[in-house]
Amino acid sequence: MKLNILILCTSLILSFNSWADIYIVTQKNAPIEHISQQDLTAIYLKKKVYWDNSELILPINLSAQSPLREQLSQIIFKRSTRAMGSYWDKMSFKGISPPLIQASEQAALLFIQRIPNSIGYTSTKPDNSLLKVLLKLETPK
Repeated sequence: MKLNILILCTSLILSFNSWADIYIVTQKNAPIEHISQQDLTAIYLKKKVYWDNSELILPINLSAQSPLREQLSQIIFKRSTRAMGSYWDKMSFKGISPPLIQASEQAALLFIQRIPNSIGYTSTKPDNSLLKVLLKLETPK
């Protein structure tokens, strides 16, 4: 048990030290040009569900095992992905489901390209004319 905790702590320290910047992206023609970190948090908590033009927002997450998702969770929620699981357990009793999950960054970007009003994140700035960056979350190097 102690060894498992030591391994977990070591991997978390190493992953925090190797964090990359996170790019928040959406479709090029989405009804938004920039987003604040506060609005991003509200979107991923499903507290803000509509864009200003009243269209439904569709947030996309990576799998719970993704280091990038863990990094995003630590930045915008100040909590681990695991701790956020209990939040979603409570929300599910209210009939609110968590953001959709895509298996990889590439799958998430492809989804965002094809599905209007979706929003997601990636560790590299997209070089794609169908996407735009709304926010860059910079992490300490």
